[in-house]
Amino acid sequence: MSSHRAALRRGRCLLLVIVLPLAASCGPPRWGGPVSGTVQYKNAPLRSGAVTFLNRSGDAANAEIKEDGSYRVEQTPFGECTITVLTIPDPPPPGQDVSPDALKKPHGKYVPIPERYQRVETTDLKFTVTEKPQTFDIILKP
Repeated sequence: MSSHRAALRRGRCLLLVIVLPLAASCGPPRWGGPVSGTVQYKNAPLRSGAVTFLNRSGDAANAEIKEDGSYRVEQTPFGECTITVLTIPDPPPPGQDVSPDALKKPHGKYVPIPERYQRVETTDLKFTVTEKPQTFDIILKP
């Protein structure tokens, strides 16, 4: 009888090992399919920078903005996301003025954008991510 109980106990343990991970994955998905598109500012592609998607659970993913204005986030947080766009000035070439005013001047591909798009608290860019691949073009307004 004790060997029967031991076998029953092992069976229950095995069942828990199999069922618990499955039950944990039955909740809403945390990650959606890829999201890709272009980023435009003043009717032209933004040629550098980064795009970040942040959902209400705090999951975030980002992607680089390519020179043609395109981006692709491979694994995007699932659900409604707030989107930020960040551009960073290229450093001036060695030997040039590095004053704060010089850093604000465009160098190379850098384009200054309104500061509101760079912060989660102030951006008005939103997108709902699903499990399937999606396209979302980001249009920044002056």
